[in-house]
Amino acid sequence: MRAILVAIICLTTTACGESTGETGLTSDQSTQQGSGGTMSATSRDKAREMATKGMKDLRKDPARFDVTISETDTEWQVRFAGKQPRPPGDEVTFYINKRTGTMRHLLGE
Repeated sequence: MRAILVAIICLTTTACGESTGETGLTSDQSTQQGSGGTMSATSRDKAREMATKGMKDLRKDPARFDVTISETDTEWQVRFAGKQPRPPGDEVTFYINKRTGTMRHLLGE
């Protein structure tokens, strides 16, 4: 039952994310309840993996970008900047919420 609920939430969030720049979790990235409370499955590696998939969804080749990963208390920031020399705006930054795994992106200007 829980797996079905997670799948429905993921599909709904992903469908909404196409127009807003937000992407939902897959079932293996969902937040899990344990005896110690809420555990997040969004690690640094998972954030990079999600952002790389986001680049592919935007039809951009992640291999031609320099990647920088930073973090705040609440989110991971994964920045893809085109290798030099690069035209203006050749960058994308993904913001992944550590607690929920929700991802949004900002295109360079």
